[in-house]
Amino acid sequence: MKDNEVAEDRVPDVRGMGARDAVFLLEKSGLQVRVNGIGKVRNQSLLPGYKYKKGQTITLTMG
Repeated sequence: MKDNEVAEDRVPDVRGMGARDAVFLLEKSGLQVRVNGIGKVRNQSLLPGYKYKKGQTITLTMG
């Protein structure tokens, strides 16, 4: 498992994670999450490190 440091207002890098862990981490950060597909996260619509506002939506593409 990789070490994910999560800055308070920055999108964490969830690529390579399973859906359950990624959704938990992102929702805990205050983001709304949409998941497309199954497997591990291949792509995320908000880039890691992007400054976001709570309630913003991020889409995860699995594969």
